[in-house]
Amino acid sequence: MSEAQVMTKFDLLPNEILLQCFEYLNAPDIFFCFNNLNCRLNQLIRHIPLYLNFEYFDKLIFNQFYEDMLTNSEIERQIVFLELSNRKIWYQIRTFLSLFPLDCFSYLRTLILDKIDDTDGKEILRIFNVSDIPHHYFTNWLEETNTILTTLPMDTIQTLSISTIPSNLSIIPQLTSVINITMSHCSLKEFCRFFIHVPKLKFLKINVVFNDNDDSIILEQFMINKSIRYLQKLIINSFEGEFDDLEIVLKHTPNLKSLTISARDNIDIIDANRWQQLIPSFDVFKFKFIITYTNENDYIFEKFQEFQTEFWHTQHYWNIVWELNQHQASIYSVPYAFNKYTLPQIPQRQLNLSIQNSNLHKKVTDLTIYLEQIIENDEYQFPNVKSIKFENYSMDQNDEPSYLEVKHIVYVKKMINIENLIHLDLSSLYGIKSSLVLLQIFKETPHLISWKDVETQNGALCYLSYRPAPELLEFAQTLAEDAVKYGVDIFIMVDDDKFNISTVKGSSNVRLIQISREKCLQHNYHKAISSGGTWRYITSWDKALLYFCVFNQNYSFVWLLEEDVFIPNVQVFRALHELYSNTTDLIVPHHDLNLIASDGLWRWVMASGKFLPPWACSMVNAVGFSQRMLKAMDHFVQWLGEVPFHEYFFNTLAAQLNFTIVTPTELNTIEYAKPFSYTDVRKQPNNMWHPIKDFPAGKVWRNSLVNESSTHNYTFEFADLEKLCQESQSTTNIEQHLEDIFFRFEFNKANFSLNTRRLWRQRFSELAQECEKRNVSQTVVSFLIKLTDHAYKLPEPPVPELVKIKSAEHIKLEREINETKQAIYQFTTNSSALWDLRAKAIELIKKLTWIIREEIFADERRNNRTTTQLIPVTVSSSRSTANTTNATRIVPLLTTSTTTTVSLLSHSSATQVAIVLRQKQSNKAQEQKDQQMFGRIKTMENYTT
Repeated sequence: MSEAQVMTKFDLLPNEILLQCFEYLNAPDIFFCFNNLNCRLNQLIRHIPLYLNFEYFDKLIFNQFYEDMLTNSEIERQIVFLELSNRKIWYQIRTFLSLFPLDCFSYLRTLILDKIDDTDGKEILRIFNVSDIPHHYFTNWLEETNTILTTLPMDTIQTLSISTIPSNLSIIPQLTSVINITMSHCSLKEFCRFFIHVPKLKFLKINVVFNDNDDSIILEQFMINKSIRYLQKLIINSFEGEFDDLEIVLKHTPNLKSLTISARDNIDIIDANRWQQLIPSFDVFKFKFIITYTNENDYIFEKFQEFQTEFWHTQHYWNIVWELNQHQASIYSVPYAFNKYTLPQIPQRQLNLSIQNSNLHKKVTDLTIYLEQIIENDEYQFPNVKSIKFENYSMDQNDEPSYLEVKHIVYVKKMINIENLIHLDLSSLYGIKSSLVLLQIFKETPHLISWKDVETQNGALCYLSYRPAPELLEFAQTLAEDAVKYGVDIFIMVDDDKFNISTVKGSSNVRLIQISREKCLQHNYHKAISSGGTWRYITSWDKALLYFCVFNQNYSFVWLLEEDVFIPNVQVFRALHELYSNTTDLIVPHHDLNLIASDGLWRWVMASGKFLPPWACSMVNAVGFSQRMLKAMDHFVQWLGEVPFHEYFFNTLAAQLNFTIVTPTELNTIEYAKPFSYTDVRKQPNNMWHPIKDFPAGKVWRNSLVNESSTHNYTFEFADLEKLCQESQSTTNIEQHLEDIFFRFEFNKANFSLNTRRLWRQRFSELAQECEKRNVSQTVVSFLIKLTDHAYKLPEPPVPELVKIKSAEHIKLEREINETKQAIYQFTTNSSALWDLRAKAIELIKKLTWIIREEIFADERRNNRTTTQLIPVTVSSSRSTANTTNATRIVPLLTTSTTTTVSLLSHSSATQVAIVLRQKQSNKAQEQKDQQMFGRIKTMENYTT
């Protein structure tokens, strides 16, 4: 069929059909496709109502539409719907209103303005004195624009969409016609003050209800003789407040018939008896409550069981389900009331037989499935799913990693109408079994329009060198010849611009790179290892970060090693890379936490104004990054305008983003200035070592290790460990025996596969439990626990929640910081305005950091845990499970003394975490150590100068 025939058939469609089609299109798209195409369409599109939405757009198309509007003012009279937003493009509202004042749109019936700033507000106030727009919505307005609501023609408005409740309620008029309100966030106390102004409100939807520690209002007293009389339907998508406050509000809503609510990690709200007292007359009660599940709170299932009584099933016909995932338990009403759902690991159900499985999750459109839990059953039905995301559980599991197979697709087909699938996300999987799996997926999904493939698992290692030594070039070549077998490319970043890399003889497997200082400054990559001052210090660190964060993003995992990091043999790196790179975002030698951002020790003051608490640090002479970690680093650098000091930047950013952090024991010999000998290296030949600056000696050591390995048979036998639980030996004999076993294990462990290493960890852990039951020496038990981490190191535990109750000022500053950063990202080149915004963001972060510290102190005082003494706390991990983890607890110990500096440092371990509160007077030893640690920076700066 020719193009002419296609166009002819389209032209034959009657105007009525074309008009219905145009109603689904954005005005710029209509003009881009049909303007000046032919006379008929040209006339038609100039006499139809236009819907203009600037929130999401193609820049080229909208630039063309701007020109059409400027040259033809009649288009303005066609626009009946207008949506402007500062969310994606900063100052979009202001720019548009300067070109096209609102009074030009004489037929405008609906106006939506998102993220209004003060200047936008002034224009809106001016225009509304002469305009009559029956439907308008304002979202995310700033504090300065609260007066907008006092000037708008609100006497005919029935539906109002706002970001939050204005702070100055005294000037807000009675909104007597408003019956429907949707808002982004507020507290219950704020709403109770506000509902007086909306006496006829029938429908209220709030995305987030947060806690409010405003003591100026006691909710129970405030609500005396008050009633939210007309409210019939309430939806709270995320409830973060106190259940006591919600209970008070619900008792003053006599006509409320429908409540939908979701909450996470709020144990008080999971109380069936209290709910029974609150909702006896409700027609609809839909809820979802999620709680983090541990062995310490398994009583939660008793609370779940309370929802299975006659009140729920017989009187109201409300059916309740509880489920268990890897680390969380959930309970919810069915039919399920929300559109996102994660398939549970252990479903437990109490269902009315009259409810069909196909109707339980009818509302779910976005489904997340963990491969490890897919089983063949027809218990779950999701008839309306449009999007699926497949994931794997984190690698703290002891089974083998799961890969997507055809059988998984077969199982999924029994749960969903797979032919209706339009979005598929495979990016979080470890891998796909074969290409036949993708072929099967494409066969089954004719309507699929977007999908994310599994991220490629190729990697890179880059040495950071000022001028590479011959020994480094030689070992890099040897490493490259081995690394190509498992998909890792080897680079050397050469810092000396005068060094001619073309003169280096060698294979193309090793790539030498040079990047100019000007390029680094252009992209804001400088100061990565600068210890302070205003000088723009640029080294191979800045250049390597720029290269892999910006210039070359083709690697799923990237290692950066300083040139004086000694790798005894190629197998050391291969084993480390294969063990952790596919499941980890950041690999570092240590992960030391400073929970309250105390800047009195070390060089923490450099983090002030760059990060909110908590902070974290490590030596990073050898470090590994996932692709998403690299992207996050670049995103941070672009708002700050420089690279923060690397020894706190990487750890802090990863911790705050809740990324996976691993501190392998293979890196515990990365030190600042500790001298190492061949004897040290021989004891742990599968570690990386720093600093080894004698490159010729390093070459000799490698050869010696090869010779020793070929002439001696240092085998490791698990039976030798089992004997420790059965035989009684003297302390001296035990220590000598353990030392020999440790040497044999360390000498051989790089030869073990990933699965074997994880199996060793499991067996060591189980043996430690067995020895403890038999009252074997604690020395033996501790040794076995130590071996678990040397076999396979689990990820660091997530940072605990620091602030349980955020103040209004806290929330306001968070919004201002985010908005300022978004404004920074709109700039493409450096300017004085950009530097002013960066300075503003830094001051806001400093201010909020201070508030967070005060909130933490206040929370500790409320819990009567304040102390001013030196308190060492050791928390041993539980050995009651089959697997020893480093999920250690970090307890903030605080002080009200003004002469005390708090340093909360968590040294991650599978066995213990020490949390110490240090007095300033006892910091001399620490300060001496700090000065030694940072002495190298000054030396490097002087050397480069």
